[in-house]
Amino acid sequence: MYDLSRLVESLGEEDGSTTRGTADGAAFPCGVFRHCSADGKRKESKARWIGERVVKQLGVLRTLIIAILLVGSSARASIIIDFEESSIPLGTVFGVSQGDATGDTMLTTPEGIVVSLELFHIGSAVDFFQVEVGGRYAAYFESTPIELNNISLRFEFGGLNFDVTEVTFEFAEFGGWTNFSVNDLTLFEQFSLYALPPMIAPGIHASVADNTVTLTADSGRRIDAFLVGGQELVIDSVVIVPEPSTLILFGFLTCAAVGQRRLRQTG
Repeated sequence: MYDLSRLVESLGEEDGSTTRGTADGAAFPCGVFRHCSADGKRKESKARWIGERVVKQLGVLRTLIIAILLVGSSARASIIIDFEESSIPLGTVFGVSQGDATGDTMLTTPEGIVVSLELFHIGSAVDFFQVEVGGRYAAYFESTPIELNNISLRFEFGGLNFDVTEVTFEFAEFGGWTNFSVNDLTLFEQFSLYALPPMIAPGIHASVADNTVTLTADSGRRIDAFLVGGQELVIDSVVIVPEPSTLILFGFLTCAAVGQRRLRQTG
């Protein structure tokens, strides 16, 4: 932190005349009273200029810090795909009975996340039956879930303007097998999502607890897409967490440029 009193003293030390005497012998900083010499007034003017400069710099620094904190906090804002609040009515069915085909889009969020219908695999066999908003097991969830019956859903994040480093979703299993993959790599066919391997893809970790799947990416990695399918599987509350560093860096550089401009203008 800047010490303006020491700054004034240092200016006076240049010629050894920091203070002047009063009638009762007390000392006071040169330049405080009008009776100071012209030399002292120049020191006062210089000290005031430096003080104002310091205050301006501190103001710019404070602005930068506040802006960076705001950008950083906004960068961590998550996207939640809640099927209860989507534009799809409760009871809506997608799948072969509705004339849908593999790869058809079920939902596109306002942020640009695309959810598409995909094949369900069991060994060498494949199936493509239906997804229902709500479904038979909706009572097990606080909000409206979607039920997957011999079908898979693929969540694509390529339309977002940031990298995704974390994804979570809730689920409940009522029988049969499950499918799961990340970034369109290895497809895991398992009896339960609880059997997912900790390293689900290069640089992507998977953990499962309390009926919630969590995917996290290592530094420098990202989650571009994931696929989940089941024979009697229900999922809800898909949460997508952005990677913050890119937005924070952008915010810092922008604020730094603004701060540099302000310094030039006030200098």
